[in-house]
Amino acid sequence: MIGEILQELRKDRHLEQAELAEAFGVSRSTISSYEVGRTEPPIEILCKYASFFNVSLDYICEMTRDLPNTYSAGTQFELENKEIYPLSDFVKAMNFLSLPKRSHLIQHLNYLTQLELYEKKNKKPPKSK
Repeated sequence: MIGEILQELRKDRHLEQAELAEAFGVSRSTISSYEVGRTEPPIEILCKYASFFNVSLDYICEMTRDLPNTYSAGTQFELENKEIYPLSDFVKAMNFLSLPKRSHLIQHLNYLTQLELYEKKNKKPPKSK
């Protein structure tokens, strides 16, 4: 049942129905209706679920039980001090964060990425505001 998959995705990320409802622009009771099978979510909402949780619509519709393979479990990244961190640790940490904190972290990562690109292009950091 699609509702069970939707609930599983939400719970795996430690999200409350209200948090997911806010992210999708619907009410908490709407999320609850989807999860218990009282209401079938429209395709637009299913697409939001797929994008938000990084799964395919096939997965949500139970056409496949394979989770996305964007990163293998052994993918790692290295910091300048040569410490090695599994990417899966970062993904797990992101999934544990609340939606507002996850959004804040993504905004900060985007800023750091833009700063890095600017510094590489101009060989110096931009002036602070």
